[in-house]
Amino acid sequence: MYSTAPAMPLFLGVAEPQTTYRSERVPQPRMEWVEVLVDCPGAQGLYTYHVAALTIQPGDILTVPFGAQQVGGIAIRLLDALPVSLDAATIRPVEEVISQGFFPASYWSLLERVARYYHTPLIQVVRVALPPGLLSRSQRRIRLLLPAALDPTLTASLSPAAAQILSLLQAQKQKDYSWQYLQRQVRYAAAGLRELLQRGWVESYLESPAPVRPKQRQVAILTGSGADLSPKQQEILDVLKRRGGEMWFQELQQTCQVSSSVLKTLVRKGSLVLESREVLRLDANAVQPDFPKTLTLEQDDMLRLEDGRLVGIVAAEEYLYEVRGRDAKHLMQLAWHIGNRHTKAQIVNEWDGIGDRILILRDHVLRDMLIGLGATVTEISEPFSPMDGAYAHDHGHALLNR
Repeated sequence: MYSTAPAMPLFLGVAEPQTTYRSERVPQPRMEWVEVLVDCPGAQGLYTYHVAALTIQPGDILTVPFGAQQVGGIAIRLLDALPVSLDAATIRPVEEVISQGFFPASYWSLLERVARYYHTPLIQVVRVALPPGLLSRSQRRIRLLLPAALDPTLTASLSPAAAQILSLLQAQKQKDYSWQYLQRQVRYAAAGLRELLQRGWVESYLESPAPVRPKQRQVAILTGSGADLSPKQQEILDVLKRRGGEMWFQELQQTCQVSSSVLKTLVRKGSLVLESREVLRLDANAVQPDFPKTLTLEQDDMLRLEDGRLVGIVAAEEYLYEVRGRDAKHLMQLAWHIGNRHTKAQIVNEWDGIGDRILILRDHVLRDMLIGLGATVTEISEPFSPMDGAYAHDHGHALLNR
């Protein structure tokens, strides 16, 4: 027996035993807007653009208008409706999809989980997770997807710009060129590339910047005394012994005033081994100052001067957040989350032996987290005396002579 509801777009029914049936799915609304993280100095937050006729997924690399220029951006989130604060007539369209799936969908899921866990806006997590200037340091490239030889009837309708790009790619051994090179070689290259992309003959992708390679240096390692050594060769081994059995290859050369061939002879005799090692990029001549140990001063502490006078410590006012919970149990939960982030905090007792509020230094990320946990957070300015702990350090005080 089947029943239908004319006002509903779904087909509803009850399956009979050993029979098959089909239900119609409600069509999903088209995502017409996309929030983009723009890779441009001075850009803050996410910017909304119109998807137009493009197919965009989170993690795609886009070209978008930003002011009077075209800049790169990362698609963060698709929207089926605009926020009420935005006027659709003022929203500009995405210019182009440079690379699809540059970041896998699982990566964005991870970032969203991090944002939810720390009660932090997604944009903050994205900015921390992605290397700064990633897009500006990456290279856009165009790759030919078709065989080198094409039927002339297929290319006859191409525009001159598209035909020239196609010819350049066909002549290149790897069938691949940087977009910057093609722009220099072909007039109206952007229009020609769009034509080839629409036909599916080429693909546009982003090549990540090459990772920074660590600096390598050869080190000479003493392995044994060896046999049939000359006095000079034995002197080299003695120097290595006094230095703990290892020295940089060039340093050993300079110390013993020998050529590299002398050291390599010791390698062949089995007395030395040469090995490449990474060099820590620190200034070898840097001197770390040895300052006297500092004192941690607290409210109402006293210092005795050399002439016998006492100096009282009065904590200076600081810009703080006052955190209040719904009750003592809730405040204890908030204190746990604050402590879990190694944040200096002061618990103020205003009930009978029970803390009524927590004071912390102003930090908008912590504020958003605490509000997300149901806390009441207020900006205040008053003396701050955080509890001592493993991460405690000095903060500002005013000295009052008494």
